[in-house]
Amino acid sequence: MPELPKTVEQALVMAIAAEIDANATYLHLAEITKKPESKTLYQNLARDEQWHKETLEERYRVLFGDKPIEPGSASIEGAVLRRKAQEILDEFTILNIAIEAETAAVAFYTGAEKITNDAKTKQVFSQLAKDEERHRDLLEKEIQGRQGKPTDEMELDNWVRE
Repeated sequence: MPELPKTVEQALVMAIAAEIDANATYLHLAEITKKPESKTLYQNLARDEQWHKETLEERYRVLFGDKPIEPGSASIEGAVLRRKAQEILDEFTILNIAIEAETAAVAFYTGAEKITNDAKTKQVFSQLAKDEERHRDLLEKEIQGRQGKPTDEMELDNWVRE
């Protein structure tokens, strides 16, 4: 995981770059997967990451006006994931790598939340951390479902009775 930002502006710019990358990665995974249910999952995650980027850009404009946002290029981690996904095509490995990325995003947003005094920005970072936790949970449930394990309490109840 990259070093945590020192300023709110730096946190927003880093987060925007990460969300651009996450969106591209999930769209790429949706394109190469052979499983329709995975395609839908990845498309939904890509949509969420796009919404995150837009939310962060809006927050940036509120705080910094018309100052240009320069998120830089996509992360090396995302490019590596996309290349590995193309080579591996093993859904479990891809899902586990995506879980690692979502875990890193949770840590980033939790850390970014601590460096701002602006209540609205703090709220945005907090919400994004929760969203990324939800993404991680969805990916973990995808793995459980593929292994035939129950993915929620109702399914667990039914599974135990069988």
